[in-house]
Amino acid sequence: MTTLTQTKTLSDCIKDFLLIAKFEGKSPETLDWYRSKLTAFTNFAEANGLPQSPTLLTKSHLLMYLDSIQERPRFDKRPGRISVYARKGHFATLRAFFYRLKGEGIIEESPLKGIKAPKLPKLTIPTFTAEDIRKMLEVCDSILVVFIRKRTRAMILLFLDTGVRLSELNGIKLQDIDWERGFIAIKGKGDKERVVHFGNKAMAALNDYLSVRKSQTDRLWVSPTGGAISKYAIERVVKRVCRKAGITGVRCSPHTFRHTFAVNFLAQGGDSLLLKELLGHETLLMTEHYTRHLRGQLALQAHKRFSPADAMVQ
Repeated sequence: MTTLTQTKTLSDCIKDFLLIAKFEGKSPETLDWYRSKLTAFTNFAEANGLPQSPTLLTKSHLLMYLDSIQERPRFDKRPGRISVYARKGHFATLRAFFYRLKGEGIIEESPLKGIKAPKLPKLTIPTFTAEDIRKMLEVCDSILVVFIRKRTRAMILLFLDTGVRLSELNGIKLQDIDWERGFIAIKGKGDKERVVHFGNKAMAALNDYLSVRKSQTDRLWVSPTGGAISKYAIERVVKRVCRKAGITGVRCSPHTFRHTFAVNFLAQGGDSLLLKELLGHETLLMTEHYTRHLRGQLALQAHKRFSPADAMVQ
C-alpha cells in the first residue's frame, strides 16, 4: 500500500467511487442512491470521531454504524423504525464501496468481511385486481377536463400493459413508439435499452391523448400548456386516481402496476425468462419472486375449491 493511498480521505474515496460509477453508466437514480447512503456514513463517522482514512476503519467501526441505522426513523415519516430493506440498502452500498477500495489496493481487506447482510422477510408482492383497474378507469372517465381525462387513462393503461418503471414511462419520446407493430423502445437502468409491447386498448388510449396533446417537445407526457412533466407529476396522477377509486389493501404506486403486469403475464402462461427481458431485470431473482407469488395464489384458489372440511363434513 503506497503513501498516496494511505493519505486519501474517506470523502476523496467516495468522490472517486461516484465518478467511476457514473463513467460505468450507472443511472442517475443509482448514483443518488449511492451518494445518499455514503453521505449518511461519512456524517456518522465525523459525528462519532471515526477515522477519516478508509485504511484505519475497522469492523467495529462498521458495526457501530450498522447498529445505529436500526434506530433511525422511517424515511417516509410513517411511525416505526427504518425497514430491513432500507438497512440492506445501506449495507449493500458500503459493501460495493469497500470492495472497490480493495480492488484498487487502497485497503487490504474490507472492514465488512464476515458481516452478513440483514436477512429479508419473504417478499409479499402487492398487485391490483381487475376490480381495482375497473374502478381506476371509471375515475379516469369521470375527469371533467378532456386533456387530463385522456392523458390519465393513457398513463394507467400503459403502466398496466407494459410493466415499465415510473422513470421509464416518463422518459418515453414520440419517436420511441412504433405504432404499426405496437412497440415502444424503453431506456432502462444504466441506459440499457429494451423493447416492450402495448395492446389495442392502450394504443387507443394513447391515440385519444395525442389527439388533444399540443406541444413542441418530443416528450410523450406533457402538461396542458405543452411543457414536459416530471416523473413525480406522473406519480401524483396515479396516487390521486387510486385514492378517488377507493383502492385499499395495496400500495397505490406506479410500481404496483409493474408487479401486476408481471404476475398476470405469468398467470397467462408467460415464460419467466421472457418476463425477465420485458422487465429489464439483470437476474432472475425478482422473476422467481413473482413465480412463487403466483404459485401461492394458485394454491389458495385450489384449497378453496377442494376444502377437505367442506367435502367431508355434512
